[in-house]
Amino acid sequence: MSGSSFSASRGWIRTANSHWGRDPGMGFSRTWLVVTALIVSVCISRCGAQDRPCNAKDKEALLEFKAGFITSGLAWTTWDPDTNCCGWKGVFCSLSGRVHLLLFGEGGRQGTAERDPSYKGVVGATLGDLSELVYLDLGTILFNGPMPNIFDKLQKLEGLDFSLNNFSGSLPPSIGRARSLESLKLDGRSYQLSFPNVIPAEIPSSFCQLKNLRTLSLTNFKLKGKVPECLCELHQLKVLELNDNELEGGIPSCLVSGLRNLEKLVLSGNKLAGDIPAPVGRLTSLKSLDLHDNKLSGSIPKEIGKLVHLQSLILSHNFLSGPIPETIGDLAQLTVLELDFNSFTQIPPAIGKLAKIRVLSMRNNQLEGSLPPEIGNCGSEETSSGYVYLEISDNKLSGPIPDVFGNGHFNIIYGSNNQFTGVSPCHWPW
Repeated sequence: MSGSSFSASRGWIRTANSHWGRDPGMGFSRTWLVVTALIVSVCISRCGAQDRPCNAKDKEALLEFKAGFITSGLAWTTWDPDTNCCGWKGVFCSLSGRVHLLLFGEGGRQGTAERDPSYKGVVGATLGDLSELVYLDLGTILFNGPMPNIFDKLQKLEGLDFSLNNFSGSLPPSIGRARSLESLKLDGRSYQLSFPNVIPAEIPSSFCQLKNLRTLSLTNFKLKGKVPECLCELHQLKVLELNDNELEGGIPSCLVSGLRNLEKLVLSGNKLAGDIPAPVGRLTSLKSLDLHDNKLSGSIPKEIGKLVHLQSLILSHNFLSGPIPETIGDLAQLTVLELDFNSFTQIPPAIGKLAKIRVLSMRNNQLEGSLPPEIGNCGSEETSSGYVYLEISDNKLSGPIPDVFGNGHFNIIYGSNNQFTGVSPCHWPW
């Protein structure tokens, strides 16, 4: 029974950390997974483990963790030193009485992403004494002081979430020595949604030793330097998020050629320059690609059309140019295409093959000539979802507005500051 219990908990760890974000069509929301998994985990862990005494050393470590808080949240009402710690709120034990999960972040509060102002304090080194810990979620809690350098002691840790905290200093190198990690999520935003306490630093090379990683999310940490090529050796990665940092240089070709299991790649909000590597077409499992708000130049490689599972492609706010490639029409699963604020020059007729598109945005480019009539076929399979959105304002498009728009699938259209002739339908907010 003990083996069955732990197996289910481990399965929950991986499921609850699926990072689908806000990308449409990419599965159940993370919140729903967390809530569902929490119910299952409660039944598994507490129906048996609550009747067994928790490990004395684990209990001592938890009480010292509590002592680091300067205010009292509701969870502490159950943290009675005279009771079994396996029954405390946020604590989940194995049937042997060892603490396996500590949930004080989003998962522990059943899905809410808001900070709880009643939890403020420091994370002490005693958490490193929870040697059987498998998942640690302290996300969305306001902490003071540095992130604890304890992770080389947590050799069974598979999931770590320190998102939206207020840690100061830099990333502790010991994280790279927690070799069992499968999910690592760190977000440097402070409570005021700024990051004055974060020391700019490069991505620690020790992170490249985490060969079991399936999710690596390092966001809002002022990370500088280049994207390290050693990340290309993390062949199990399914989610890589390095957005909203200060990364420079180009996108390593090996990143888009070697990570064949990658389903989500987010490098937005950096200073990345150069071309989009042509080997991007090898990421055949990719569902979401977000490179917006960088300094990327050149054209969209025609190999992009090989990403047959891609659902979201966001390239806005770069210096990309040239015609949008015909192969964009091969992205049959695409629901979001955002190309705003670039210098694209031509819309291909093949864009009409995007039958599942819900958001098609090409504002503020250098698009010229007539709109291809085929564009009216976009979103033909998405009309039941409530809206299909087209944004083509601030370009150099000319000629008559295609008749197909009158009976087309777009129900929200913006096309001002172009050179169209004729009269637009009255329901268009041109």
